[in-house]
Amino acid sequence: MVHYLATDGSGHQCSEQVMSRDPGQDMVVEMERRVLRIPADGTYITVAADQPMESYTVGLRQRCVWALVPSGAYICCICW
Repeated sequence: MVHYLATDGSGHQCSEQVMSRDPGQDMVVEMERRVLRIPADGTYITVAADQPMESYTVGLRQRCVWALVPSGAYICCICW
């Protein structure tokens, strides 16, 4: 397990399970992470330390839209 703890004193923390010790150590060494709390369901996610929450949510929206575009195009082609 890799445990994240906020360094700003807010007490936010979360854990991420890894397959073995080496990938966990690599994860800690490679990047510093930020913990974002999801108040709706009381869970946490981690993002790159330099990534603001706004850019993270914009990226998620873009991925959802691009996932729906081919489906919508396929349905339009079938209906015509």
